[in-house]
Amino acid sequence: MKFLGATFNPTMSWETHCQDLAKKLNKNIFLIRSLSQFVSAQALKSCYYACIHSHLLYALMAWGHAPASKKIFKLQRKAVRIVAGLGYRECCKEAFKKLEIMTLPSLYILQCIKYIHAHTEKYSKNTQRHNPTRENKFLTEALVKFKKCENSNYWGIKLYNLLDQTTRNMPRKKVSKCHEG
Repeated sequence: MKFLGATFNPTMSWETHCQDLAKKLNKNIFLIRSLSQFVSAQALKSCYYACIHSHLLYALMAWGHAPASKKIFKLQRKAVRIVAGLGYRECCKEAFKKLEIMTLPSLYILQCIKYIHAHTEKYSKNTQRHNPTRENKFLTEALVKFKKCENSNYWGIKLYNLLDQTTRNMPRKKVSKCHEG
């Protein structure tokens, strides 16, 4: 079933959504590769953000933790290699840094942290469960029985608790403007 651009399947594995997304990205990677012979590097980077990055961000918090997202990350690296003018098998780690493009896992982490930061009032803190301890300023992590249940809420709280106190106390407006591309 497709709803608001996200494809759901009965097992909620996000496999179908990632397959559909991979088809879109492959078409757009072909477009970028075709353009790479005729336009500047800056124009290619803009094309990347329009044709690849925008699709990566859409509903990322829902599907970004799924095992199927590895295929999407592979396609992102392929697109970055084209934008950076690298060969098919060359390492693109430095290209991400040079082009100031965040990797898919980094985007997922940032999205999760930004969501939790914007909605901290919805989550209980350890102070509500424990006597004063070192960890009483942390949000209470949800207990999950199955790895499949580890969604963006689970990872968002876990990652948010890893932030230093200064970052956790930043104003919401400042955090919401964090660089995504």
